[in-house]
Amino acid sequence: MIPISLTISTLIFLVFGLETLALVNTPLGVNINHPFIDDEPIGEAVVYVRFSNDEWHEMGQHRVRLVADNLIGGYSLVEDHEDYNSIGHFSKSSKKSRLAKQVIIINQALSLRDVVNGDEDPIDDARERETMDYGLLERDWLEEEELSVDGPLAKFINKE
Repeated sequence: MIPISLTISTLIFLVFGLETLALVNTPLGVNINHPFIDDEPIGEAVVYVRFSNDEWHEMGQHRVRLVADNLIGGYSLVEDHEDYNSIGHFSKSSKKSRLAKQVIIINQALSLRDVVNGDEDPIDDARERETMDYGLLERDWLEEEELSVDGPLAKFINKE
């Protein structure tokens, strides 16, 4: 009876425990003002991420995403906006599903940091634009006769 329960317990740990252990080891650091800590914030919240060179980096204002680093292998973190500025080499691991979960936790930490610090959420601007009353129907359109729509072949024939 004991060997069977030990075998089942070991199997459950191997299936669920190792993945959970990897998420617990997310290279993320926050200060005491962050909502991940139970205390009430008394100042500005800060989020740090440890990169593969074991250096801690204070995160900027943007959310992050993973990008495969084909030059040195593994994955890098980049800012998740139109420029995709590189922040640093994040992991030498090739297990993207585990790293993606860690990046989700990092982005949650960044979002909560912004709430505590009173920073404006960029999605609020998008919501405001959605509620504006102007749109496609209020635009002035040219009459059909004014439009000159010629394809490349028509332009070539009309030149002669």
